Amino acid sequence: MEENVTILTVLQELRDFRAENNKRWEQNDKRWEENDKRWEQNEKRWEENDKRWTSMDKRVAKLEELSEKSDKRLTKLEELSARSEQRLT
Repeated sequence: MEENVTILTVLQELRDFRAENNKRWEQNDKRWEENDKRWEQNEKRWEENDKRWTSMDKRVAKLEELSEKSDKRLTKLEELSARSEQRLT
């Protein structure tokens, strides 16, 4: 009889442990799902940021090109101005 009580006690403890363990697994599964969603969101953000960087790189290249053209024009104007001053003197 005492053995049956011990067996029943052990079985109940195992059931309790399994129930707690199942709860932990469910919680972990929820965490994994949440993390997967966060990863997806982060990947989308990375893609958006990559697009922005590409766009900014193009803008910077255009601005550098305009700056070079402006520098060349300024140099030409300075040369013309210097020539004009030489002619006047």
